[in-house]
Amino acid sequence: MARRKREIRSTAQPKARNPRGRDQESALSGALANVSLATVLTIFEMERRSGTVSLHAGRRSGQIGFLAGQVVSARVAGGAGLHGREALFALLDWHDGRFDYQPDQVPAIDEMRSTTSHLLLEAARRYDEVGLQASTA
Repeated sequence: MARRKREIRSTAQPKARNPRGRDQESALSGALANVSLATVLTIFEMERRSGTVSLHAGRRSGQIGFLAGQVVSARVAGGAGLHGREALFALLDWHDGRFDYQPDQVPAIDEMRSTTSHLLLEAARRYDEVGLQASTA
């Protein structure tokens, strides 16, 4: 039994360190192929979670900030350099990659000025319009 415990400890991955030197683990993470970002946003809204979701897909990366379940900020890094609603709508279109949720501080300024539900409905409307335009072209 003691040997088994030593084996488990020796294979455990080290935890990342946050700027204050404390161990930091992702509170929730997963593959976007298994759980859509829209589902994650809906759960966080229902649970009134605050924190940051980081997204990574190949060379692309993005971040979404939450305060009491509401999306308050979004960024897409790289060439696009999107922020705010446009960044959120772009991130909602990602279907591969990973997400990691950290329950840390988020900006106090609300860039979105809308509920998460409303933002998701707006994203769905935009998606439908693009599909409709593609089918009539």
